[in-house]
Amino acid sequence: MPWCNTSMKERNNIQVRRKTTASSTRQSIEDKVKRPMGPLTIYNKVFEEAGGMMEVEAVSNAPWNIKQVKNARAKLKRQLTFTTNFHSLLYLGQRTTST
Repeated sequence: MPWCNTSMKERNNIQVRRKTTASSTRQSIEDKVKRPMGPLTIYNKVFEEAGGMMEVEAVSNAPWNIKQVKNARAKLKRQLTFTTNFHSLLYLGQRTTST
């Protein structure tokens, strides 16, 4: 066991490798989030596109869980809200300067 001969300080300094999802999988999730489908449906479609339970080549090719889909949808909503608010401010600024 690698932790046996290390102090607590050394354990905290050890870098833990983060689990990452392939960029193609993230892009597939982002494309499907724009459509009117539920998170479970999107997760299942992306998981099956990656090869399903038995045929997946690498773990990074499949989404980790449904939360990843929900986070992608929340990110899209934040971007749309920011864009809408920014455009409304620009429009308001144009109206006040033109009058």
